[in-house]
Amino acid sequence: MVEKRKGQAIIDTIVRVFVIALVAIVLGSLMINLGRQLTVSQYLSYLSDYGYIAYADNQGVLHVTGLSISGSPPLELTGDAKSWIEFRPDLDPTKLAVNAKPTPVVRGVGLGYSLPVGGADEELFYNICVPGRWDGESDIHMHVHSWLDNAQDEATDAVKLKLEWQHVGVGDVVPATNTTVVSEEVVGVVAQYMAIQSDFVIDYDIDIGNPIEVDDILFFRLTRIASSHEIVGEPVIMHAGVIFKCDKYGNPTYE
Repeated sequence: MVEKRKGQAIIDTIVRVFVIALVAIVLGSLMINLGRQLTVSQYLSYLSDYGYIAYADNQGVLHVTGLSISGSPPLELTGDAKSWIEFRPDLDPTKLAVNAKPTPVVRGVGLGYSLPVGGADEELFYNICVPGRWDGESDIHMHVHSWLDNAQDEATDAVKLKLEWQHVGVGDVVPATNTTVVSEEVVGVVAQYMAIQSDFVIDYDIDIGNPIEVDDILFFRLTRIASSHEIVGEPVIMHAGVIFKCDKYGNPTYE
């Protein structure tokens, strides 16, 4: 009985997400306007009446066959229906090719860039276009993955990275200034080639009157700075991802 109630609660939650998230669902010749609240039984009844099969599996995931979504894009999501999506920013290869810095490192089939503290041209440049599905009101996150080229033997050993960023929209003057955020990751006693993650938060409206907007270009410069207790060797940067909270699917235009 407890499992049955739990399964019903999961289905209720899923249905509420459908109700909030979608503009309309076309079931055969019937269009159900999801602007009005439907109970679970009503929702499943509509599906059954029009020959659709709906059921919840053992994990409580609702399955519906033959379901098509109709409406004018974008389809907007609210509340718990919002989701996160990660994009990999473009890494600018020009400075890497010209300066041969940071030093490229290959481990097995993995390629990364060894990042010392300071030093001329020891920096990585990235950029990304803010996607239209971003909700436009939440901070943006960036994480950087690296591996350590040496074993570490002290509990306080740490890696500290600095991320400088700026945003530019069409019609803006590209500024010479930027915002800086730092991330210090205490790695402790770990083996050689251990993978670690550094996290950054991009405050989307830190510039009063000039917040980040959809289709802006975000520019990033990543460097390493001295930590509270330096590691032996260097981190090898192997991945950067920018994560946006999304509240819509699809765009009304190609722009």
